Parts: sequence; C-alpha cells; structure tokens
Amino acid sequence: MAEGKGHSRRADVPAELVARLSRGEVAARTLSESLVVRHSVLLGVVCPRAPKKRRDEVDALLGILPKMRGGAELILEYGGPPLLAELMASPSDTVLGYVAMAWGMDGDKAGAAAGVTLEERLAAIRPLAEHHHFGVREWAWLGLRPRVDAELEQALELLEPWTREPSTGLRRFASEITRPRGVWCKRLVTLVKDPQLGLRLLEPLRADPEKYVQLSVGNWLNDASKDNPAWVKRVVADWRKRAGDAASRQATEAIIKRGLRTLAQG
Repeated sequence: MAEGKGHSRRADVPAELVARLSRGEVAARTLSESLVVRHSVLLGVVCPRAPKKRRDEVDALLGILPKMRGGAELILEYGGPPLLAELMASPSDTVLGYVAMAWGMDGDKAGAAAGVTLEERLAAIRPLAEHHHFGVREWAWLGLRPRVDAELEQALELLEPWTREPSTGLRRFASEITRPRGVWCKRLVTLVKDPQLGLRLLEPLRADPEKYVQLSVGNWLNDASKDNPAWVKRVVADWRKRAGDAASRQATEAIIKRGLRTLAQG
C-alpha cells in the first residue's frame, strides 16, 4: 500500500498514483482512491487475454459495484479459477475485489466457477475475509452474499464455526454477510422475515470484545429492528440477563445500543 493517509477526494489523487493503482502495483488507502482506478488498464494487466473492447465496456459501467462485477466476469471468462488463485497474491485491493466478486457468481456469468460448492467458495474467500486491507474485507462479504442468499440454510451452518474463530475479520464476516438488510446489497428476504434463523450466528458474538465485530452485530440487530422490533427487544433483554463479567456487560451494551438506535429514534 502506498505510504501516507490517502486522499479524501478523487480530484486530489495525483496522476502518478492513479497510474500505479490502475496497474495494480499498490492498494488504495481510501474509498476515493479506489474510485479513480482505470479498470480497462488494470484488467489488461491482470487478464491480458480479455479483449480491450470488453475491458473498455467495464470502465464505461456506472458505479463501482457494476465495474467490479464486470471485471470479475472477464476474469472468470478468460482465466477461470486458476487465474483467481494466481491473483490472490496481488497487492491491489481492486484486483482482490474482482476475485471476491467472482467467487459469488453462478449461472451463465460464472463461467468456469459454475458448480463450485458454497463450502469451496467460503474456503476460497476466507483469506480475503480476514485481509489486512479494509476494502478487501468489504469486497469479500459483498462478493459472496448472493451465494449466501441462494443457499442460506447451508450458509448459516457453515458460518457458525467462523463466529468462534480467533480472527476478528472472520467473526465479523459471519455477521456482516448475513445482515438482513445490509448496505450496497440486496436484502436477505428470508432473514428479513425471520431473523430468528440468524440467531445461531449472533449468539456467540453477543459479547465479542472487538469493536469491529460489535459494530456489525449491532448493525445486524438494527436491520432486524426495522421489520421485527419485538424480536430484537426480546433478544437484547435476554442478552442483558446473561451478560457475565464487567467486560462482557460492556461489550453487550455497546452492541445493544447500536442495535436499538432506530427504535430509540421512534
């Protein structure tokens, strides 16, 4: 990653850094830096078999998510899983984002990744879920969320052990990818209707000591409160009763405060 705090405005990102980001040599330090990446150039570096016309079409897409999905489609079409594995060593958060998006695809757009099981996809995405770069961790759950939606029951079963992992990133991933509403993504309609199904993931995290996880669990509850307020109130009341020592009580209260913020406004 390039040194320094990074640029908060796209207009301030110098041309030299834009070029390095677009060649995949460094990772973006801010969202603004990630938004200046020239995807046609980057895809030419990491997936040279993809025709320039197709790469230019990705660049012409509106919005970062369509661009990331477009890049993932090209990588799958012209490189498949072997190229995905090779790209895992990239220093570029955008390239790793392509990889994450690719592992979440299925059907016609999945190309060579079609037929890969959810368990195999989770294993492939695991290093990205606990990656040191903030953006890569976000692409990890955003990329795989469509498969979690399609195979929710199995996903909940496979993700439950992640809630007990030493890795903060993995624990947070299990919560974030299953948020009923989420951000930048479609709702998980099944969990919107019945959040009780997700309690098996929330229970082990109800007093997690890490703020990064607490924020996600609180956001999960806040999502659920918009459609099932009574359920959320019952859950937090139960968690309060079972909170143990002072540290656990403090962690639980931090989660609850965030989880009830929408209801508190009402």
